[in-house]
Amino acid sequence: MLRTARGWTASAGCVPADRASQASPSSWLTHPSAICERQELPVHRMRTRLFISTSTFAVDNPRTQYYISRDDEMKSSNLESAVAAARALGHPARLRTVAMLRSGELCVCQITEVLKLAPSTVSAHLKELKQAGLVSERKDGRWVYFGLIDDVGTRSWTVAALSSLAEDPQIEADDRLVAELRRLPVEDLCRFGYEAAKARTTSAGTEI
Repeated sequence: MLRTARGWTASAGCVPADRASQASPSSWLTHPSAICERQELPVHRMRTRLFISTSTFAVDNPRTQYYISRDDEMKSSNLESAVAAARALGHPARLRTVAMLRSGELCVCQITEVLKLAPSTVSAHLKELKQAGLVSERKDGRWVYFGLIDDVGTRSWTVAALSSLAEDPQIEADDRLVAELRRLPVEDLCRFGYEAAKARTTSAGTEI
């Protein structure tokens, strides 16, 4: 409990200062529901503690019991996972990204070259796909690669989303560009860009 200029209030902030009692906590009602308002607290994906008083005098008695939640109690449900996957696949850039990753993982600079978007925008789209559990991230030195997560749940979403795009002109153009980018050294592409990397590869005697 905290003593404010206007009275006693709970340290968690459940009683506003303008409604705080001027009397000490020992003179309050013994039922916490009559003292504190119900609050909706944000849910975090981490282990949490539940404090349970061992006395009916819940406000004044410092003796508490601790309950440590299991790791799996805070995991999202199947419904939440489905909503996240559907939302992630509901943007053209993210859907194109998933389509181009069918042929294998790609470096972020390769994905950026295909989408023709700002690197920060591409990073935001990849973060959305990763949070939805659709793609995985791998670091190799200075370069970051993304690939599709190969499990039953992810595969069902990607197959359903891409089933109607088999002959889409944009997807076909992306596939052709991805095939060309895979023939270029990732280091050259990330450092010099597509045209310069292509010129360097051609001058080295490797035809694209």
